[in-house]
Amino acid sequence: MRQKVNEVDSGGEFAMRRGEAEHEGGGGTGLRELKKRRRRERIVAAASGLVRERGLDGVTVDAIAEAAEVGRATFFRYFDSKEAAVVVGFYEDRLAALLNALAEQPEGIDPRRAMAGAIRALIGGFQQNADLREFDLLQGRIVAASPALRSRSLEFQETYAAALAESLARRFGPLAPTDLRPHYLAAHAMAVIRIAVDHWVASGGTGDLPAMVESGLGWLEGGEG
Repeated sequence: MRQKVNEVDSGGEFAMRRGEAEHEGGGGTGLRELKKRRRRERIVAAASGLVRERGLDGVTVDAIAEAAEVGRATFFRYFDSKEAAVVVGFYEDRLAALLNALAEQPEGIDPRRAMAGAIRALIGGFQQNADLREFDLLQGRIVAASPALRSRSLEFQETYAAALAESLARRFGPLAPTDLRPHYLAAHAMAVIRIAVDHWVASGGTGDLPAMVESGLGWLEGGEG
């Protein structure tokens, strides 16, 4: 079993931390880490709620910090902008979970099967959590309604496609410089998730998201679809 992914290099914008304790210095305890995670969640919830009420242009970092009951400096220890606070709520945790699910896939299986298995694990957890579905639907609507957030989310997904490709490359064995199969597979996987979620959000959350995803996974695994 591979070690779980703890960090993605994304130019300093959305890098996942090597544990919340390292993020603010020091080893920390379980309680301290829990407080930091809850603080981060408050910021994301405050950002999403304010953008929903006022629109992105009507919201400032100071307003988000006040609503989340944190200082401006604390806000910037977690996010680099108001756009990041909203986008991360919809993408970072889910995509981090995808990277970890991929790391949990058995060694030696076809990389396409490993990628599909990771996506199924992610969607399975999503389906079992009604609160998570409701939150993601809200976030999806916010992102879809804002060209700026949509653009930022696509940038973020590109970062994760690169991280997925790096993780997948180890499963292909030695690769020639011109062998871009890990990148093709990662891009396909991200497209399956993005398109399925976009349609699910557009349906108001009434569509069958697992079925939408599964139709894409058939192609990803090499089937005729």
